[in-house]
Amino acid sequence: MLAEDDPVVFAEICALAQEGRIAFYNGTYSQPNLQTLGSEANYRQFEFGMRVYREMTGRPVVTYAHQETSIHDQTPQLLRAFGLEYAVLPLLPSTLAWLDEGEMLLLDQFGHRFIHGHEFVSWHGLDGTTILLYLVRSVDKTPVLVKDEVIQDPFETFLTEQEIVGRLHEPPIVMSIPDLIETDDEWLARRQEFELVLLDEALA
Repeated sequence: MLAEDDPVVFAEICALAQEGRIAFYNGTYSQPNLQTLGSEANYRQFEFGMRVYREMTGRPVVTYAHQETSIHDQTPQLLRAFGLEYAVLPLLPSTLAWLDEGEMLLLDQFGHRFIHGHEFVSWHGLDGTTILLYLVRSVDKTPVLVKDEVIQDPFETFLTEQEIVGRLHEPPIVMSIPDLIETDDEWLARRQEFELVLLDEALA
């Protein structure tokens, strides 16, 4: 659809992906809540999606990062079957069952905050298949704008929180998955305390 609606933007996106300057995450064909679909539909989401990404960019999707829950007992098995190597904590982690006690602090809006050195866990599927799950802090909310002025940038909010709690040695990656936003000089200036890197590379 994008290729038909705006072939110039489509070509730019493909070129950036082939150069390794942007990446695509998730790997499914659409934006499903996987636990609402049958097994065949789940399989086809990855079958069609992974094929489209490979054909479009020449690069595989290796990280599962999804803003919806999309968790059921066979998700790790699906991810492994289609070549994904990593998954990151979804925005609704309460849908995961924690098998062993981990080290965390009860501070943020989800009721937990993971500690550096304990950020990777093994996500177990129903058949025993596992995939590395990174307990990353997600910062991907849209900044609040008032009269064209940013008054609440999620990265600035994150840094402020860290100053208040004394920089509690959190896992080093802060994840943001912006959807086709303009990354101009002002956007970069607000993130000057961060090293910007593709999530695939950071997890590796």
